[in-house]
Amino acid sequence: MSFFKKLLGTHEKTPEQIEKERQKQEELRQVKEELAVKLGVNIIEKEDKKILQEKYIGTGFGKSSLFSLYKDSIVYFEKYVLRSNEKFLLSIIAEYDKSVDREMKGLLIATDQRLVFVSSRGRNRQFFYEEFDYRSMNGITQAKDGLFENELYIDLGISRKKFDNLIPFERLRDFINIVMNQIHMVRDTPRTTTVSFSTVTVSDKYAALEKIGKLKEQGILTEEEFEKEKKKILSQG
Repeated sequence: MSFFKKLLGTHEKTPEQIEKERQKQEELRQVKEELAVKLGVNIIEKEDKKILQEKYIGTGFGKSSLFSLYKDSIVYFEKYVLRSNEKFLLSIIAEYDKSVDREMKGLLIATDQRLVFVSSRGRNRQFFYEEFDYRSMNGITQAKDGLFENELYIDLGISRKKFDNLIPFERLRDFINIVMNQIHMVRDTPRTTTVSFSTVTVSDKYAALEKIGKLKEQGILTEEEFEKEKKKILSQG
């Protein structure tokens, strides 16, 4: 090897060296993931972070900071709430007025099957999500709250869900149009049962058990809730 190649560090690597480095990187990645599970922390690779930010928040000034604030909720939704046969459509950041004295900051997410609000709170990162069936919705309405603030109302039968502090604002109109389209689509489609207990496969059960196992490890499910969900899954089919 020439002196200049040594100096510049540009010497060619053998296939064995390349494979060894790849294995080392993979081992490091696995260690990070195991540590993340133990600590209850979501570690996202740089490229994945960029994709998730563009998908759920958008790009541009201030969007990176917003993504950092809601990253945990996004990862939780991707891992534990989004179904395997479900397609993400659009999301906005919103504050859900759950009750008169309880407001929750999170993401309002539209998919091709439902509307979902996801939130994570506190140092222990307690996760919450609530879903709204398009078939139960009478409509979605935008209203002004002062000069610059907007509110969103979802009418479900005789009840009404309120969301405010909506951002990014530029996505709001598209979000409303998407939800309205989904409401009209499900009304025009006859209700059918897509899954019955007799069609639940062994692999489906394993996937469901693994899912609730992770929720238990993160402290989201109690031992009692875990056992209850486990019996429910095992009794299917």
